[in-house]
Amino acid sequence: MPNEPDDLLDITSEGIPRTSLPSEPEEFGALDLLCDEIISSEENHGPSMEKLQSLVARHPDALSGWVAMGRIAIANGETISAYAYFRVAYHRGLDKARASGWRGDGRIPWEIPANQPFLRAIHGLAQCADAIGESAEAKRCAEFLGMLDPNHPF
Repeated sequence: MPNEPDDLLDITSEGIPRTSLPSEPEEFGALDLLCDEIISSEENHGPSMEKLQSLVARHPDALSGWVAMGRIAIANGETISAYAYFRVAYHRGLDKARASGWRGDGRIPWEIPANQPFLRAIHGLAQCADAIGESAEAKRCAEFLGMLDPNHPF
């Protein structure tokens, strides 16, 4: 069956396990555009934001929605809210990684599109932790991101 833990693991040429997380729901396909629209608009509580909140409510286990909420909060100068949104995405991502066979080490590479929301969540959490002076957490997140994918784009 697809998305069984053994189906989502492979091994790098160095013998390091690589994990692929499950794909996000199809409804999230245009989420980056929706998020950009909300950020660029002067009114962050209009129909586009309601659409995003509805998506997150229907799919609370989808990381992309929480990451989008974090991006919007950062754009609005709401660092504590952004920290919370990224933290939710991070923990949901850990759950998905473990369910996909990840055992606390190995790669979760950016090159696999389904992994990108999790890596974005870790990066966003690191940025927010740094912004609020939680330097130890920011460092842990940066190191974790480097362990998961040494070639990440952040």
